[in-house]
Amino acid sequence: MDIKNRVFLITGGTSGVGKATALGLARIGAKVVIISRTTESGQAALSDIAEATGNDRAEFLVADFSLQSSIRKVSEEFKRKYDNLHVLANLAGALFFEKQLTQEGIDMTFAVNYLNHFLLTNQLLDILKESRPSRVITVTGAPRFSRIQKSILRILLQ
Repeated sequence: MDIKNRVFLITGGTSGVGKATALGLARIGAKVVIISRTTESGQAALSDIAEATGNDRAEFLVADFSLQSSIRKVSEEFKRKYDNLHVLANLAGALFFEKQLTQEGIDMTFAVNYLNHFLLTNQLLDILKESRPSRVITVTGAPRFSRIQKSILRILLQ
């Protein structure tokens, strides 16, 4: 299947590794959908992606990655809008230096970096299966603070 006919959903696509991944995929013509915490950051990321790559096919959905209710909502929204999902890249992450709880009473670090990646994957498992061949890629442990170089990322995308 041609890369232009594949749909890539990227969490954390407004900064760090997520944005670098979105840029790399858009550059080769892929249909990229990012999950953004806010409308403003989503629009800014799409503008950056289009300007840097010439690919204006990127879109965004808004979700608070600390809340399971928001993950359930965004997964349903994705399935209403898109017929296929070929790659789910769980790249959202955050580093909290002090213990914080989400509005749902869950440790913030655990919710953002682990639990809600698992929940989103499970919520989208049906569309992933229907879109075979499909893949799920998950990077945990606050990826925007990791030392992944862009050159390594390019190698991973090949």
